[in-house]
Amino acid sequence: MGNLIVGSKEGSADSRSTNYNQLLYSGWLIFLLLVLQVASYSQANFKPLPNNSFQDGEKLKYDLRFGFIHGGEASLVLSKADLDGQELYHATLQGRTIGIWNKLFNVNDVFESYFVPETGMPKFHLANVQEGNYKRLFEVHFNHADYSVISNRKGYVKVPSNILDIISVFYYMRRMDYSNLLPGEILKYQTYFQDDIFPFEMQFKGYETIKTKFGKIKCLKFVPVVQPGRIFKNKDDMRVWFTNDANLIPIRIEFDMWVGSAVAEVKEYSGLKIPLKSNN
Repeated sequence: MGNLIVGSKEGSADSRSTNYNQLLYSGWLIFLLLVLQVASYSQANFKPLPNNSFQDGEKLKYDLRFGFIHGGEASLVLSKADLDGQELYHATLQGRTIGIWNKLFNVNDVFESYFVPETGMPKFHLANVQEGNYKRLFEVHFNHADYSVISNRKGYVKVPSNILDIISVFYYMRRMDYSNLLPGEILKYQTYFQDDIFPFEMQFKGYETIKTKFGKIKCLKFVPVVQPGRIFKNKDDMRVWFTNDANLIPIRIEFDMWVGSAVAEVKEYSGLKIPLKSNN
């Protein structure tokens, strides 16, 4: 992937309402980004492997909880589709609030990506964002030969080589060899997200076996590097666990913020190319 490097209150009622709105929006956005963006190594050192990790028909479903409140859910579905005469993978992520959170904030986001099966490079990305009164549609066409994208909102934009969108990066990273990654190493990479080049850093913390509804699962643990401030108290207030197998599924995500904590976990899956291994 291009430009990817491995390196070593209290207040008024209105203020509290704004904080909880920020919690929902930030938590939901972080969940979407982490499910889709915890990516890979420098292509100069780590080449993508043949796709042995996913297939047409794969489905993942997630629960999102704010404390004890079940606040949202997301689904990620992979299929094959024809675009401009070329057979591509078509991945669709839909995330929405439910219950009381939906009545308060009404989030219903859909992100789509069409990418080349052989290389994992995206050809077209669509984001239909609906969060309360905020509504935006982003359509992005990728031209990797010209190192550019064409956006319905910004027009022609120069981008780094081999840039990915936030959906295709999830599948691209699942084709990588992580066997040489050492605890403490930081992964730095870029994607194109909502008309901006989006930088992201993740520190590998090591291996853990965690309890899930499917049993105990061996995982790789990462800590995204976040900026302390309005949302987070500390730079390590987010954690994500990926299954330590060929599937490389982000099975749990946790984040702590000033106004509360949130957890996203896989609640259901089907169509995996490789059976998920667990110990009871």
